[in-house]
Amino acid sequence: MAERALFQQTKLRARRRARAWRLLGLSVAAAAILYFSLSLLSQLSALQIERVVVTGAHRVPEENIRETVLAELSGNYGGIFSRSNVLLYPKSAIRTDVLAVPAVKSVNISRSDMHTLSIDLEERVEVALWCEGPIGETERCSSVDENGQIFARTTVISSDRFVYRGAVTSIDESRDVFVSPDFRKLQFFMTQLSGLSVGPREIFVGTDGYLTISLSNGGKIIIDATRDLSDVLSDIALVISDKSVAPDLLTFLNNLDYIKFDSGSKVVYKMK
Repeated sequence: MAERALFQQTKLRARRRARAWRLLGLSVAAAAILYFSLSLLSQLSALQIERVVVTGAHRVPEENIRETVLAELSGNYGGIFSRSNVLLYPKSAIRTDVLAVPAVKSVNISRSDMHTLSIDLEERVEVALWCEGPIGETERCSSVDENGQIFARTTVISSDRFVYRGAVTSIDESRDVFVSPDFRKLQFFMTQLSGLSVGPREIFVGTDGYLTISLSNGGKIIIDATRDLSDVLSDIALVISDKSVAPDLLTFLNNLDYIKFDSGSKVVYKMK
């Protein structure tokens, strides 16, 4: 009896193993059929992105952006699933590639219809220039946005843009390059200085601890970089409004060599 019971148990286990293998085989076959069915479905022409429309590109050539997107849409995932499928296209990779273009600030990616992918760009806006070389040289200049990020070479020198000169900084593991961590303060200072009618054109951040602002009339304003720029603005306003120093502002500026605002509110100026 014991031997017969053992034989039956062994036979039952064998049946169960056979059934398990059959179920596994059916599951694998079903998965394979589903996998390849989805693959064929992903390749249907009715589900393919055929056009890429780029809007908002002014500084950046539209064709460059379009080629970047089309490169991401070409080919297949794992050699099987279409990358240009409207449900599977690599939106995140496209966004990363487009944002890698320095002049692009942000991008919105959407489908305007079943076959068209829309790439809507917001480009960086130039608020200043960063120029290499000595004061007055404008052959090697780049555009700078409101955050101080350098984003494009330029040969257009606008009179309503101030020029920054000095060392630049970059963020680790990033292609972003910035003129200065204090750029917003410097931009505000130059804007307020323009309101005082002294004609600031360029600001040079030196390694000697001083800021040098060149004026349109040829003179310079030299500032101790450790000083609060709001206080310096007040000091400049006081000096140029002092009739004993500048009876006529335009004449004073035309004949000014430099005026220096040092620490401790010390002011020294020299005429040409």
